[in-house]
Amino acid sequence: MDRLRPRQRPVFCGFTKAEIEKMEKLFMESRELLQSKEFCQKLARNFSSSSGRAGKPIVKWNEVQNWFTTRQQESEVKVPSVTNTYKDESRLPQTCLLNDGDQSCQIL
Repeated sequence: MDRLRPRQRPVFCGFTKAEIEKMEKLFMESRELLQSKEFCQKLARNFSSSSGRAGKPIVKWNEVQNWFTTRQQESEVKVPSVTNTYKDESRLPQTCLLNDGDQSCQIL
């Protein structure tokens, strides 16, 4: 009896540009739901069934969750402490606001 060959499923090799853009947008909008299993499962199903993923491996929910976890960690590392960044007030950014035609600058 001949054995069936195992199905050759391509290994996940990364997100498409459109998927990353969508996850970035979701990350900026709301960070509370992003790491929940249900949310990641729904997003992975959405990505896997999109036309942009035709012929590519499916996206698993834990890959989506890992992306958000990594992105969260990166954002925490990149945000410097305000007290360390602005010890010298001459380095404070200035914002110019237009109020009724008058221009005034403020230090934030």
